Amino acid sequence: MKDSSSNGVHESSGNVRLQNILIVGESAEEPGRVLGTIINDGNKDLMLEITVAGEAERMLVRGRNSVRLESAGPLIFERAGADAGSVVPMTVTHAGGSFTVLVPVLDDSLPYYAPYMP
Repeated sequence: MKDSSSNGVHESSGNVRLQNILIVGESAEEPGRVLGTIINDGNKDLMLEITVAGEAERMLVRGRNSVRLESAGPLIFERAGADAGSVVPMTVTHAGGSFTVLVPVLDDSLPYYAPYMP
């Protein structure tokens, strides 16, 4: 996990960059919503597969574009995979490879996250 001044993690692999990625949820067995920004620095569109707690979701990120998950259609997993205050592995797979980051799980004790709780 790279050091950052935000609550989420920052990581990159190939043309994919994650900025301030975190999950909001109550507990490991309850739903979790991913927040943050996913950036495609390449010219070609990328289909990403994002896996949390054994569940995979697909997302298209256009070339030279980004997706801000707070304002895009919500990326929600059936299980957050870890209790609030812990971290959960998140794997991002794309045409150039895959990487895994430890993503913090936060609840609505920080009022900013309350509107995003699944």
